[in-house]
Formats: sequence, structure tokens, C-alpha cells
Amino acid sequence: MAPDASDAGGEPGEAAADASDDGAADGAADVATPAEASADAAPDAAPDIDAGAGCLSPGTESPLSAASAGLPADGLVLWVRADRGVYMTAQSEVCAWKDQSGNDRLLSAASTRPIWQGTSVGGMPAIHFSAVGTDLYTPDLLGIGATSGRTFIAVAELVNTTGRFHPILQGQGNSAGTYLGIDANTWQTAGSLEGVYVTNNSYDTALATSASPRVHVLTVTTLMPGTAVTAAIDYRVNGATQTFTLKAGSGTIVDFSAADFTAVGAVSGTPSTPGYGDAMVAEALIYDRALTVNERAAAEAALEARYGIH
Repeated sequence: MAPDASDAGGEPGEAAADASDDGAADGAADVATPAEASADAAPDAAPDIDAGAGCLSPGTESPLSAASAGLPADGLVLWVRADRGVYMTAQSEVCAWKDQSGNDRLLSAASTRPIWQGTSVGGMPAIHFSAVGTDLYTPDLLGIGATSGRTFIAVAELVNTTGRFHPILQGQGNSAGTYLGIDANTWQTAGSLEGVYVTNNSYDTALATSASPRVHVLTVTTLMPGTAVTAAIDYRVNGATQTFTLKAGSGTIVDFSAADFTAVGAVSGTPSTPGYGDAMVAEALIYDRALTVNERAAAEAALEARYGIH
């Protein structure tokens, strides 16, 4: 399934989507949609998969342990880290990214392979997503129910602070607004602000985007249609809770039952324009429940320490 490029406007799309901005207020934009482990972990050979021409297996690696990394383990359905499970070519073009949560999922390249970088976010490995179609995705919601709570955690660093970028995104390809994700420079943003997108609703925060590494935590208690969005979500950046300004939408959650993909590193925009997304993702985690305040704080502290974020 090969996605094509999107324009700079509209709402987020999915790998293999083929939508474009129709000029409406809720127009759609197409976003086509390896060093630390527990001391006693035994090495594990990566599975042989057909990840595309020239793609090499990461080989035998020590599996990761959420508990040893200081991260909540209960409800973890996806965990990718750029020092583990990266299938790539000799030119560091990433073909696939293996899940470390124990669920053995695999994120695959959409239409264009992103680039693995060995020394990047906080001096640690990361994957560089610099164009529409470079996201890594799976065509499902990781077993999370349409109305269920969930938590997205991402360690990311923007290259273009004015570009629209989703380190984690779930949704329905080709829909006008059936998406949920962390969303720098969201739809109809005031500009250069961190934000979120929640089922046809885009929100700016008061926090300016930055080219420094950040830990993003988006917690959703429910996606029940009709619920006020701000009553159901919490968004923290580097441990600080963010406030929201509605930029587009009704402010209420709408039906998410048609959502059909999960992506890491989704870019929106058109190349060579100020709104074009370009960023690095070092680590991403998804939980099938809303983490508690204490769990979020523990995860943030562990990730901030790992990547030298202050």
C-alpha cells in the first residue's frame, strides 16, 4: 500500500491514504499514513521477514524490559525504540520497526523509507521522518477499542519547528477527521505551537515548538462520542500539563469506530513549505488504558533521564 504526498492544509491522514485538502473547514490532508536492556535478559534473534529489497534484519538483540527501563508495563501494547528491532538497508533506510512490548507487532514503511540515525536525540539513536509517506505503521489499532482510553508517549525532536508532525497517530485513512494524535502545528494552528488532534477537533497549546528533544504524553480516558474533549484528555510535555485552545471542531468527541491504523512518525505538509513536517522519533509507547498521574510521571522521569532532557 503506497501513500502519496499531501498538501499543507487539512487534517491528518494515514499511510496508504489518498486524500487531499478540498478547501472546506474540515478538509483532509494525506499523511501516508540499536543499546540498553535489562541485565539478565537473554539475546533474542529478530524474526526473518520480507521487509523489502535490500532490507537487513537487526539480528540477535537483548529484549527490552519495561520495568527495567522504569516504564509502566501494564497495558503496554506497542513499544518501539531506535536502538532495537530496526530493519534497514546498508544505507540506513528503515524498512520496519519491531515492537518491544512482548506483543511482537511490526511497524512497516509506508511508501518511502525514513532514515535511521545512530547519534541523534540526546545522543541516542532515532529515526528521521522528513517527508509524507515516511511513517512506520500497522493497519490496526493494536487491539484498543474504539471508545477505550489509551496513552501515547513519544520522545521526539522537531527539525522543522513550523511543520506539522505527529510522532504517534491513530485514525481512518481518507477520512476528513477520524484521527487521534500528538500534533505539532495542528490544523488551523496559530503557528509554531505544540498541539493535539482528537476526532475532528484540533487544539493548540500555549507551548511553542522547539528543536530540542521533548517527551510527549497524551492520555485519553475515553473516546465515547459526545464527551467533551477537554474533559477526556490530558497532554503533558516534559512533565508539564498543557492547556488547550480549540482551533477547529465542535469540542466534543465523535465516532472513532472506523479508525483502522496506527502510525509513528506521520508527516503532514508539502515539501519546501513552512508547514512541512520534519522530525526525529527516538522512542514511542502506546498503552491500552489511561495511565495514572504517578505512572505518567515515572515514565517521563525515566525517558528524560535516558535522553538527557531537562
